[in-house]
Amino acid sequence: ENAELIQYYLKLLRLRKEAALRDYQPTPWEQLTPEEQIILAAYHTHIREEEDLDTLLKIQHYRREAKAKKKAFYDADIAAETTVDNPTPAPTAPTADKTTTSQLVPNYEAHSRLQRELAAAKELQDRVKNMQVTTIARKDPMPATPASTPAPSNTPSQSKDGPRPTEPNESAVEIDEIDKLSPSLSVPTRTCPITPEIKTLSKEEQIELRAREHVSTWKQYLAIANDGATAGLRALLTTAQESQKALQKLMENHEIEALVKGWNPWEAKNFHFPAPPKKQMMKFKKTNSGKN
Repeated sequence: ENAELIQYYLKLLRLRKEAALRDYQPTPWEQLTPEEQIILAAYHTHIREEEDLDTLLKIQHYRREAKAKKKAFYDADIAAETTVDNPTPAPTAPTADKTTTSQLVPNYEAHSRLQRELAAAKELQDRVKNMQVTTIARKDPMPATPASTPAPSNTPSQSKDGPRPTEPNESAVEIDEIDKLSPSLSVPTRTCPITPEIKTLSKEEQIELRAREHVSTWKQYLAIANDGATAGLRALLTTAQESQKALQKLMENHEIEALVKGWNPWEAKNFHFPAPPKKQMMKFKKTNSGKN
């Protein structure tokens, strides 16, 4: 009886296994080719790296904010302690009003002074333009022609009085009149469109943008580092040095090293492009000069 039960259960398991294999539906991942699986895995790896970079930048941002708040708190405590150690006499109500007005008047005066200087500069510029127009206009009424004969002004019949020097002046007057009537025609030709630069961004936006550029440069270095000392590698390391110099003005060194896992473009450049030994050449020259 036991043997029959064992055979029955073995047959049942075999039938279940065959049914499972027959009814099995492959997953979308298994339906992909090996090349497609590699591409998809690389894509997900890139997404994970971007998410990790975003998380690291946020953590560094929160740490900088906490550090700034802590510094401001300690500065306020130090300022309060100094005021307690060196107390000043409490001013009365009218003296307080005087101090507030004395604190506000210099700023107002400085602002009004800048406005006066700007108005004076504009007035001087307008005065120079008017002087140029008047000097040209004074030369215009020199030839006295009768009003009844305006046509011969374009004919050469007036050569008796000599060459007319007023024609270029008339053209200059016409140009000045055109500029005076429509000053907006010549000025905007030299103005360049304002393009969004990195200087117009906030500090945190600059940090995020430059950090992503630096990480991208580091990844490019890892991709071409095994090709040897090439011109492209030298240019890439130079770009990495410039980007790290810009980041050092915004972040601390340990924060930059955390982004690129301790990578230093100067050390990489010295490794791939070592400097020639100059000291040995100097010693060789000294020995030769001593023998002579």
